[in-house]
Amino acid sequence: MVFVILSSMLGILFIWKASLLKVESHISECRATAEFNKNGYRAPLIVNFRVDKDKGVIFYEGPVFLDNKLVGILNRQIDFTVKRMPGATREHGTVNYQSYNVTVFPKDNLSENIAEKILHEFFIVNNNSIYFNVFNMKDGAIFISNNIPIFYCRHVKKN
Repeated sequence: MVFVILSSMLGILFIWKASLLKVESHISECRATAEFNKNGYRAPLIVNFRVDKDKGVIFYEGPVFLDNKLVGILNRQIDFTVKRMPGATREHGTVNYQSYNVTVFPKDNLSENIAEKILHEFFIVNNNSIYFNVFNMKDGAIFISNNIPIFYCRHVKKN
């Protein structure tokens, strides 16, 4: 009898522990502001980010400046797949995002030549990948790429 109770408790503990370690999406939905500065260009962007298991979508928009002069507007959406690297947990882990559909909306009038100068290929071209270390926190998550924090994404509260 004691063996049955103990093995049942261990089974429940194992299932509970496995559910904690099971890597679902690091973040279900969040929003961020991010500023990209590269090659003299400055792009303050609003980023909306959503992941559901092994797929996600990033929507970003904002102006792009060169020497404080507006050179265009970015307004794009990226559909991507998610691959979690070994050792990833809910709280922290390395993930690989692979873009498979980059949509350029009509409001976007930035030349591809300029976009290529300031953004990682993942953000502008289909079939490109980017690795992030994601640190999930109480109110959001920090995304780090190549040891550089890229943005802090605040969780969207569900009503």
